[in-house]
Amino acid sequence: VVFGNLQRSPFYAAFGRKTIDFGNFDSYNAFTQNEGQHFFWAFSDQPVAEVGYYNNGLKLTGTAFSGGRQLRVALAGEENNIANYAFSAEKEFLLPGRSAFTVGGGYLHDTIYRDNWTAHTFAGRSNGTPPANFIQYRNSAVNAFVEYNSPVFDAMVEYTTTLEPWAAAIPQTVDGVPLPQFLIDPLGSTTDRDNIDFDEKLATLVAQVRFKPMVNGRRMAIAASGSWGNISDDTGNFGMFGQPTSFEDNEQHAVSVEYPINDFLDVGVEYVYNRGFIPFVAPQQVSNDETEAHALNAGFKVRF
Repeated sequence: VVFGNLQRSPFYAAFGRKTIDFGNFDSYNAFTQNEGQHFFWAFSDQPVAEVGYYNNGLKLTGTAFSGGRQLRVALAGEENNIANYAFSAEKEFLLPGRSAFTVGGGYLHDTIYRDNWTAHTFAGRSNGTPPANFIQYRNSAVNAFVEYNSPVFDAMVEYTTTLEPWAAAIPQTVDGVPLPQFLIDPLGSTTDRDNIDFDEKLATLVAQVRFKPMVNGRRMAIAASGSWGNISDDTGNFGMFGQPTSFEDNEQHAVSVEYPINDFLDVGVEYVYNRGFIPFVAPQQVSNDETEAHALNAGFKVRF
């Protein structure tokens, strides 16, 4: 539910389940999420309260919501209390030729990257068992992006990072104990963030361009995107079966073509290259950041 009338006032309010206003996270790919979307695009499960201001291309928003697990990314430690929030700011500058340049950024107070329990689903968090050595602390995320749009060409660069390391990416044993070389005091606490000597933030950088030539009276979209993700560090880890694991970083690069057959149907094809198999469930145990994968996707989008 949205309350407001921008023709009368630049202020508005919204309440309900919605995308949490944090970052841009648009993807120029025809079908596949880029890494910025996959790591950080936040959606609510419980209702959120948002207040905003929009005037002359300047948009400011603030959002408050429950501290429990949301559908994507947002998670704070207090269930059913207003314990999490987000802020966003962006400014659009209109340019000649129906083009525009936008710069913006955001802040998300707490995220799923706050502990070393990688059961991210509702059922997993409710019914599962956390690691015997459970590491948890608030882990906020910040975002910044710039985008240029015109009738025939778009370009965007976006960077998002947590402010603390992801607790699950700290080199640790199967039961969650950080390896001794990553403790300030090896005899001290193995759950206290202040005693853990590890500072690799979880981050993504996305750069993408899109060319939109007119073909038979409709604009085709030819896009290329690159994503680079930072997860941990090259620490010489070993999984539960004794095999070496590596989860320092990963990459995704894609090229795609989309064409609107009519106002309701688009068809498209894309090629996606991925380097790094680093699942967000048990990354310490099964990851290999040198794995390579190639995919060719074809499909359609229907709008009603």
